[in-house]
Amino acid sequence: MDTLARTTDFALVVHVWHLDVLDDLAAAADNLPPGVDRFVTVPDSFSAAQRARVATALPGAVLVAVENAGQDVGALFQLMGKVDLGRYDFICKIHTKKGMNMPEIWRTALFGGVLGSAAQAGHIVARFRADPQLMLAGARQLFLHGPSYLFKNAEGLVGAFAPMIGTADIREMDWGFIAGTCFWIRTSVLTRMAACEPRFRAGDYTTDGTLAHAAERMFGLAVALSGGKVLLQDLRFPDRFPEPETGFPADLPRVEQSIPRILTPLAANLFVRPRRAPVTAVLQPRRRVAVFASYSGNGLLPPQVIPYLQGLKPLVSDIVVVCDNDLLPEEIQKLSGLAAHVITGRHGEYDFGSYKRGVAWLRETGRLDSADALVLCNDSCFGPVGSFEPMFATMEAKGLDFWGATDSHQINYHLQSYFVVLTRKAFSSQVFRDFISGIEKEANVQQVILNYELGLTRCLKDAGFTSGAMLENQLEGVHPKDPTYWNMTMFPLYAMESGVPLVKVKALREPRMNMNSQGQVLNWLYKHAPDVHACATSDLDIAKFEDAKDIAFSIIMPTHNRAWCISVAVEAVLAQTHENFELIIVDDGSSDGTEAMMRDRFAQDFVDGKIRYVRLEKNIGVCNARNVGLAHARNPLIAYADSDNAMRPYYLTMMASLIVAAPEKDAFYGRFIHVNSGRIVGKPFDGEGILHGNFIDLGVFVHRLGLVARLGGFDGELRRLVDWDLCIRYTRHKAPGYLSAILLDYTDQEHSDRISVKESFLKAKIAVHSKHGPKPTVSTAIVGYNHEDFLVEAIESALEQKGDFYHEILLSDDGSSDATARIMARYAAKYPGVIRNITRGGNHGISANYRHCFREASGNYVAILEGDDYWTDPEKNLRQAEFLKRHDTAPMVFSRIELFDMRNNSRRLLKRQEGLPELVSAREFAADQNLNLIVNLSCCMFRKDVMTALPSVLYDPRLSEIALAFYLDRLGPLGFLPGVMSTYRLNGASVWTGADQASQLRQAIAVRQMALKVARPIYHATLRRHIAEKEAALAALTKTGQSPRAA
Repeated sequence: MDTLARTTDFALVVHVWHLDVLDDLAAAADNLPPGVDRFVTVPDSFSAAQRARVATALPGAVLVAVENAGQDVGALFQLMGKVDLGRYDFICKIHTKKGMNMPEIWRTALFGGVLGSAAQAGHIVARFRADPQLMLAGARQLFLHGPSYLFKNAEGLVGAFAPMIGTADIREMDWGFIAGTCFWIRTSVLTRMAACEPRFRAGDYTTDGTLAHAAERMFGLAVALSGGKVLLQDLRFPDRFPEPETGFPADLPRVEQSIPRILTPLAANLFVRPRRAPVTAVLQPRRRVAVFASYSGNGLLPPQVIPYLQGLKPLVSDIVVVCDNDLLPEEIQKLSGLAAHVITGRHGEYDFGSYKRGVAWLRETGRLDSADALVLCNDSCFGPVGSFEPMFATMEAKGLDFWGATDSHQINYHLQSYFVVLTRKAFSSQVFRDFISGIEKEANVQQVILNYELGLTRCLKDAGFTSGAMLENQLEGVHPKDPTYWNMTMFPLYAMESGVPLVKVKALREPRMNMNSQGQVLNWLYKHAPDVHACATSDLDIAKFEDAKDIAFSIIMPTHNRAWCISVAVEAVLAQTHENFELIIVDDGSSDGTEAMMRDRFAQDFVDGKIRYVRLEKNIGVCNARNVGLAHARNPLIAYADSDNAMRPYYLTMMASLIVAAPEKDAFYGRFIHVNSGRIVGKPFDGEGILHGNFIDLGVFVHRLGLVARLGGFDGELRRLVDWDLCIRYTRHKAPGYLSAILLDYTDQEHSDRISVKESFLKAKIAVHSKHGPKPTVSTAIVGYNHEDFLVEAIESALEQKGDFYHEILLSDDGSSDATARIMARYAAKYPGVIRNITRGGNHGISANYRHCFREASGNYVAILEGDDYWTDPEKNLRQAEFLKRHDTAPMVFSRIELFDMRNNSRRLLKRQEGLPELVSAREFAADQNLNLIVNLSCCMFRKDVMTALPSVLYDPRLSEIALAFYLDRLGPLGFLPGVMSTYRLNGASVWTGADQASQLRQAIAVRQMALKVARPIYHATLRRHIAEKEAALAALTKTGQSPRAA
């Protein structure tokens, strides 16, 4: 390549210690041209033959013997003492990486970050030449946050490299380093570090805390201290070359994560594939016998049985086939030449019952006594993929007492029982004899797994026998509670690429059992094992998954000022192993440069049409933004992505399989995990249950585009829980398909711009219940003004309300000068699941406060409770809500009240409320001399839609029971419950009770004038008469100074 024409400005530095992985290192080094200077450090203990092997693998390299001190890092500094690396501007440093944590994957990932291809190497060299500030390059996934990974190294780091660090606070700085020390680096960094004269101790090898580990971090810290840039290769996109970045990238995690956790998604989804070295072990002649367990419900052999046995037969002398069912005679005949003996008949003890019977026959006939190994296997797999021989050769060379194809740590460590091999030492032991003969019928398959699959490994391990697996499970989920990687057979591509020659039948039939997807596994088998592919696809229930690649998705991602984090979510979408999708980003009026950043970082994806960007000039809210995205969708299946969460790479591919498996479904969903807590959300569908609480997240929900036209898009009136609302509507007509797999990693970062932070959960929950739920939803509005002496009793009486309904309590202070606002705030903090403090601050007046409460209410019904009143019946809200539900024409309902006169500490009931009918009209109000049968709003419940639509005239000067009753009479009869449910406190400081007679008369006149404006004409004469009487009384009072009784 032209970019590599000049070779004098950089060199390759290699450290070789582990000769068994030398070929991996040599293959990576071959991505540089032969003319590049190469230096290889080797231990001074290497023999001439070992040095010759290194020289052959890395032709043209200068070999430099070094002391075994400080591992590969110490070797680098020793090399600098012998060779002037300063004559190069930069170097590429790699080594024969091994270790305890997924060594093959780690090594391949490290090499993939620096020498993954000739094109990548050329890009890195070009960037180093073009930008003097570029100082470090390597694998992005292995660029770790320095302060989070100091561990035992802080003291050693500061002590050894004090001249470089100075007074810098390495715990507070934002810096990173490449774990594993394979990188490109400026030699100026190395020179400064060497000047500190680090002293590495001979043979100093531990997992952490040595000077080598401190230097590993210093390579990255030095870049940050000098304001340099880093170039990080995302291993998910080997053909997508990165641009230099300054500091620690904002989209990388700033928390500690184990190396297996980092590497797991790369390995399991085959973004990183270890180089498959040829099997060097030679299969030794041994007499092996096998028991093969099978089950069929129709008397026929499953199609995978004959090819499996044909593959196994060359390695074993005798196979006993044990069927937990009867077989047709012609099916038994198919086993001739393959099976030494066939046992049939239903026993109901699952595979271990078949193993027991087969082992007993082998023992009875003497075949087991002369065997070297016993193979226990079953028909749950297709295979062999290639041959069983490499697996036998590899595992038998390890000298283990018993081994399997795969192991698992689910519940406890065990070999998975679909393929287990026991040596004579193990199967002839008394512990195995007792175990196998003790197998009996269990209640269910779970007990079989616990007692026998786990039990076999447990009893042999407890007896001191050694074990292992062809594929040992070192994968880790995002949290210890994450079960995704517990069962390696659910990643069949990863297993087969790792040398396991079997693929589970369930993995090809059931979408939930295959994270790599049926379609992709079938495609792999077609290329690498056509005989297994042909066998598997002879089953139409498997062959249909080859169509999964044609399932096309439109992924909707709204964003607003998320430039700092959106790239993580976008890259998670682009890393999907299913490729048939478009990503529609709806920019909801961002002002932080999101679009420019996106078009620069993902330029080729825009050109390819993988990303479509829709920019809105102003912010319209996330619901409406998603609706815009739906309008732009071109594909028949819709998925959703948030700009701050990451879908897993297998999300779409598993969904495509589910859609193929359930073509009659309109919607589909899976599970997600809270990364920080490990809480997993998602369960099998329950049509009633989803009305009470959501278990479907939009990030794991897929639906057909046609539902939008039929059922509408997102509800723009909702600000939160919009996914719950949509999922209810889209699953009501037909149950959705469900995947028990975790498809999304949800981060719990409560940034201030998240809807979950800005918007009330309680409000949204009540709104959704009001819209869809079968139960009543009630918003209790408690309005307060200088009610500190009474407010606690009011709130507590609202909290005591009980019954089968959904309840929210709204607290709204109107600028009190006492402790009212503080009391409200304290209660809202104590009861966030039921109380919302909607106080706005300042004095707005009682009418404005009422209107504010009605607007904020999310319930279908609104109950009023003034701050100096309280309820006495704990079922008041329930009974009133049920009344309104029964009487759909009634706009409100009220009940009897008790009057508590604080002036003389007396209590009484109102005679005017006695004997009222269940449904009251304005006629009863007009017949009352006070025109007021309600008396106090704290005994009322209203339909919310009625109260939000009240005309403004009803609030001028203040909301009144009389005017409200005459207005509501226009809409329907007013409900009445005869029980006493509340107490109206006659408080001398209140607007009415505390007023003098003249003021009361003026208020009475104003209220009746208001009623006249809204009442039906039939009541106008009555109202005018009452107005005239009040006006006359006021005039008389004014004229004589006497005190006529006020109404």
